[in-house]
Amino acid sequence: MDVEVGAGNVSWVGLGPHDSVPRRLQRIPQITKALRHAADELDAILLRIPTPLTPLVLRATRSIAVVPLLVGRIDGADAVPDSRWFRRLAIRAFWRINRIYQDRAMRGTLSFANSERLIADAGGSGTIRLLRTVSLRQSEVWFREDTCNSRPVRLLYVGRIAEEKGLIHIVEALGQIVKAGEDDVLDLVGAYQDEDPFIHSLRERLRIHDLTGRVAFQGHAAMGRALFEHYKRADIFVIGSTSDFEGFPRVLWEAMAHGLPIVATTVGGIPDVANGIAQLVPPRSASGIAAAVGRILGEPVLRQAMISAGFRAVRGVTMEPQVREMMEQIHVLVAERTSAMKA
Repeated sequence: MDVEVGAGNVSWVGLGPHDSVPRRLQRIPQITKALRHAADELDAILLRIPTPLTPLVLRATRSIAVVPLLVGRIDGADAVPDSRWFRRLAIRAFWRINRIYQDRAMRGTLSFANSERLIADAGGSGTIRLLRTVSLRQSEVWFREDTCNSRPVRLLYVGRIAEEKGLIHIVEALGQIVKAGEDDVLDLVGAYQDEDPFIHSLRERLRIHDLTGRVAFQGHAAMGRALFEHYKRADIFVIGSTSDFEGFPRVLWEAMAHGLPIVATTVGGIPDVANGIAQLVPPRSASGIAAAVGRILGEPVLRQAMISAGFRAVRGVTMEPQVREMMEQIHVLVAERTSAMKA
């Protein structure tokens, strides 16, 4: 787990590793058994969706309240763009069936979503409340007035090291920035495997553009001090997601909370919150990313205004008020269900 939980009223129910969808589906009997056993002791379950396990969870926990937490949209096929047509068709069919169960779970009950766009996309699926999925405590917000005042300028990406995160375009942008005479470097923070074909292609792109010495693969950093140190060392945060099924990435809140100006793509729920805070660019546009970084470097007043706007945005959505509001709503739901069952 990324986050260490020390609360005495929290216990873990193991459902196995978070690996590929086929591997998780192979463990259906074990997962069903664990869920049914846990449901005997629960009044409600918070179901983070989308997940390939939605139908399974709904069947195994039908005796208790299920509260969906919607954090993104997906049809599955965008994650495997080079697959053969029949595999893409099967994946789309799987996620469409999953979406039917997801809509059923949200119909006529309390649900949460982490962006206005996701709420609009869900339509009339019950009572959907906006909940910012932020994993930052108020004490972890770290304000600074400015960045980019020393060289090299440190660009930072945090997240999965995967093609759909736009890392090729970020690297291409870095090449353009360096070619224009700037002294910039890039830290990539996220787990990866050297044998991954995408890692090979990314390293080859670095070699072609003579950027190998300017890009550091930092690996996974656990939530907390280890991760936050990367934010504190950085000058600009960059995310280049290409999938329109992105929700609002947690890492953007983390970047705001550490005083970083942000460059982000206009996909998913990102514009809902980041418009007016980040420099927004079209997806798959290395030149757009490079130009946005150039504006941040060249305009100190703009840069400082972005930092201040991000700080104001994140200060009101830290973990404590979000968790408090969520739990109040869940308690009301459980009380209503209990009263209805006794009636």
